[in-house]
Amino acid sequence: MRVSVFVGILLALFVVSASAQFPQAERARERMRQASQEPDARKKPVYKPKTNVDVTMVLAKKDVASFALAQPLAVAKAADGDPLWLYIRFKDELGKYVYRTHGEGGDRFLLALEIGKPGIMGTAMHYILSFTEPELAKKELKIALTKGVWGRNNSSPIFLRSVGDPEKKITATDLSLTSTFGFPRSTTDDLARVTIVADRTKGNPLYEKMFADYDKEVIRADKADLLPKEGTFDDAGIRARLMATLRDSGIVPSRLYFAADDWVEFSEQPMRVFEKRSMDAVFVYDRDGGCFYGTAEITQPYDVMLRTYGASTFTIEHEIARPCDVK
Repeated sequence: MRVSVFVGILLALFVVSASAQFPQAERARERMRQASQEPDARKKPVYKPKTNVDVTMVLAKKDVASFALAQPLAVAKAADGDPLWLYIRFKDELGKYVYRTHGEGGDRFLLALEIGKPGIMGTAMHYILSFTEPELAKKELKIALTKGVWGRNNSSPIFLRSVGDPEKKITATDLSLTSTFGFPRSTTDDLARVTIVADRTKGNPLYEKMFADYDKEVIRADKADLLPKEGTFDDAGIRARLMATLRDSGIVPSRLYFAADDWVEFSEQPMRVFEKRSMDAVFVYDRDGGCFYGTAEITQPYDVMLRTYGASTFTIEHEIARPCDVK
């Protein structure tokens, strides 16, 4: 009898202990799951827009002024070298649809443009569209997909990257827009989605050339410009590190500036919307009696656990000739 009572007490203590520990373990698992998601990815939108109803997209091979003009020109196929623009129309103001979060500079208003095989699990790349507060009143967007255009959200290399890689053998591609940044999610979480058929089995040399030229185009306001345009972005820490790197290689710039107003944020990971961001800097210098400029692509990786971007790496191109009177 005493043995039975003793065993009963032990079992009761075990149940109490287990009951106390299991919720702790569950909370720990939940914290890990949350940390693996993107910032504030658990926040749900105030309402759930209907895909291709509240937001609609069309692809066209002509550069026109509005969604209404692009709609009759909508295409579903692209041959190698075809120009391509994406037109997006919102039923209400853009601010009603964006993903709202907080970043280094304050509140952020974002959408993600994604491309890949049909279905969420087939998503190959994500590019972030970042908006200022005044831009939230917009009801339309126009994005060049096959040429670089200066300015925030005016162009994106997402399509060129998908067709310009000879290793990709995809015959149909889903291009989608979403404000749902966490996973798991379904295709009904897309704001809008279109399919573009592009034959990649024989390679796309014209699109490959367009992709190679994209960065050079996007940092210029005009093709006739002898130097890339100076943007409004500046970062003293990056500037100092880049200057030191250039001096170590024997280049002493007379001028260094950033050729953009903001970062380009993108991901090549199907289940991660944030992975890295990039920005171009330009440096002007003279050496051995010659006048040159160069560019530095600045890339920062995204740290999921810290929810911030990490240290910069530089990819430098130099010895680009310029007229000596162009400073």
